[in-house]
Amino acid sequence: MGEEIESRSFADDQAQEFMARVRQETQWLGEQVAHGRCAYAPRHGYELEGYLMDGDGRPVGRNMELLQEIDDPDFVHEIARFNWEINGG
Repeated sequence: MGEEIESRSFADDQAQEFMARVRQETQWLGEQVAHGRCAYAPRHGYELEGYLMDGDGRPVGRNMELLQEIDDPDFVHEIARFNWEINGG
């Protein structure tokens, strides 16, 4: 699980560090698959994420209110307070 990020903008060096870490983790995963360290079992399913936004396109941190209103176990919260997802399969 990650951590809540409060910032809405990031400096170029922060964005570059993020992309470097994504590339590093993607390479590591590729190596794990190539060496047979990851099992793959085909399965069908889906995940659809949604974001709560106000009229100006800014995030609105009220996902728990939405999920309580929906009251469906396939709808779950994500790390941030403004997003949610539907899982099915």
